[in-house]
Order: sequence, then C-alpha cells, then structure tokens
Amino acid sequence: MSTSIENSIPPNHTLYINNLNSKTKKQQLRKSLYNLFVSYGRVLAVIAIKGIKMRGQAFIVFDDIQNSTAALRSLQGVIFYDKPMRLSYAKRDSDAIRFSKDQIAEKTAALVATSQPEQKPRKEKPRIPPPPSQPPPDRTIHEYHLGTKLQINNTKEFLLIIFIFSINEF
Repeated sequence: MSTSIENSIPPNHTLYINNLNSKTKKQQLRKSLYNLFVSYGRVLAVIAIKGIKMRGQAFIVFDDIQNSTAALRSLQGVIFYDKPMRLSYAKRDSDAIRFSKDQIAEKTAALVATSQPEQKPRKEKPRIPPPPSQPPPDRTIHEYHLGTKLQINNTKEFLLIIFIFSINEF
C-alpha cells in the first residue's frame, strides 16, 4: 500500500526500508540485507544505524536505478526477520551517487592539498667538522699544536725560537 508521499518521490538509486526487526544486531542486519538485495544488482552501500530515531530502518544504495526499482517491486512486503519489509525510494539519493566521479576526484585532490602543507626548501647549514681527537699520525704533538704548515727541516729551530720568546714574555 503506497501513500501519496511515496508516490511523489522520484525513482533513484537509494531505497529506504522500514519496519525491520529492531532486535537484530547491526552487523547481522547489514549482512542479511546485502545478501538479500545483491541478487537485484550491484549494491554500493547498506546503511543501518541502531540509534533511537533510526531503529528498524535502513538504506540500500544501488549503482543503477533499474536495479533499485526491481528490488523495490520484488521485495515489497517480504517477511524479513519475522516482520514484513516496507520499501520506498529514499527522499534523496545517497552521497555515493549524488557526487559524480569527477566531483569526488576534485574533492579528494583538494583534501590532499590542504592536508599536506607545502614543504619549504631546507637551508643547508655549513658543516663544521669536529676537532680531531688525536693528531694525525705523521706529525708530532708540537707540530700539531703550533701549526700545520711547518717545514720538517726548520721545525726544531722554529720551536726553540717560539719557546724562548714565549718564556721571556711571562
């Protein structure tokens, strides 16, 4: 039996079901509804919410209007978990259908762009090598501390001059 409200709703991909057994668990209800409706065409979504306002109700989203129409006509009044189902077209199509693939791609790209901030190029800090813990093996300790460009033949004379002048200054 159809009311005038149900007749005024144009056919769409989404079916509204009410008079479902509210004692059935949500996961079991979803699986059972999917298995029942998948024989009429590809089911995109089964929405069953167990809130106070949505108790005993569900939505089935098909990929094609002809499939949803065939399911509506065939399953109207079928006993499902000890209660006759009442089917009608949903007042509006599901979001899965309302947004075309292009719109979904655009929204996804926009979300990705806003969720990842632009990465600024890093400034390379000049790397200063740490001071060596030991002098190189080919030099003596005195050569390492006084300078690295000392000539080997003048080293003893140069060291003597430096030490003599530095002792006289103190």
